Amino acid sequence: MSELKLRSESAMPYQTWKPFPDDAIVKVWSYYEDVPPTIDLVKNLWWGYEIECTDVAEGVIARAMLLSREKE
Repeated sequence: MSELKLRSESAMPYQTWKPFPDDAIVKVWSYYEDVPPTIDLVKNLWWGYEIECTDVAEGVIARAMLLSREKE
């Protein structure tokens, strides 16, 4: 079952967060609805927070959903 994590639910939303292991496959969404979601390995994505021209940067991840299962 996939698991959805929200940046706003992290302890301090204005710092780097990475809710899943590096080798997990995730689907991530930007703060902006017109930016399509991305599917990639956690280690290939940037998990920071950035302001550009007084707005949240397009590359900031707002939501992340785990698509892979842990190895047993």
